[in-house]
Amino acid sequence: MKESSTKERLIYYMQQNNLKQVDVVNLCQPYAKKYNVKFNKSDISQYVTGRAEPNQDKLYVLSKALNVDVAWLMGYDVPIDNKVGSIMFGEELEEYLKSASKELNLPLDVVKSIFLDLKIKSPTDLNYNNILTSIKKYLKNKFNKKWDRESDMFCARMNAFYYLFESIGWSYKAIQNDDITNDTIYELSSKDINIKISSDDYADMTDKVVNTLKDELQALIIKSSNIFND
Repeated sequence: MKESSTKERLIYYMQQNNLKQVDVVNLCQPYAKKYNVKFNKSDISQYVTGRAEPNQDKLYVLSKALNVDVAWLMGYDVPIDNKVGSIMFGEELEEYLKSASKELNLPLDVVKSIFLDLKIKSPTDLNYNNILTSIKKYLKNKFNKKWDRESDMFCARMNAFYYLFESIGWSYKAIQNDDITNDTIYELSSKDINIKISSDDYADMTDKVVNTLKDELQALIIKSSNIFND
């Protein structure tokens, strides 16, 4: 059961260990670098004032830096050094997400991004079926579609574009929600270029590619019909 908040737990820990915000940031830096997580002074300031809650990757960095349990840091009624929440970022979770990636026909990076956006009610609820169900609900709410063939086609398109990008030396991933519009932001990158675009821009781009492919196929159908009917 949740009995506190990350704000209260951070303040308590800092008071008990005579730490300032800058001290927490310095403790976090090695783990932020190791796990490729951006973490700075403004983050910890927002957390201790309650203006923002850390997402799952930053919670993990904080828990490692402070040597406390993730679930305790989130405000759950567990001992500070208990490992109830360790599944949230361990090898078992990685296997869950890989399995969900295969079952949903989505790239693993996309599944991980969705997982980080999920509202986790309790760390003890993190089993494969619950994670899979939560991801499906997320997709249904995000795209306002039933989980039927239409949604399956959407996932197939995302998967196809993921590998299409790879084939031309690019990669993409959903990285965050815009705080103002709550819009998903996509990061596109190649060797020397890194850009961020909105979900509308991403949808427009993929629609244009799909429509171009349809036009080319239609032209081939006509061409093939003319050749073999002569």
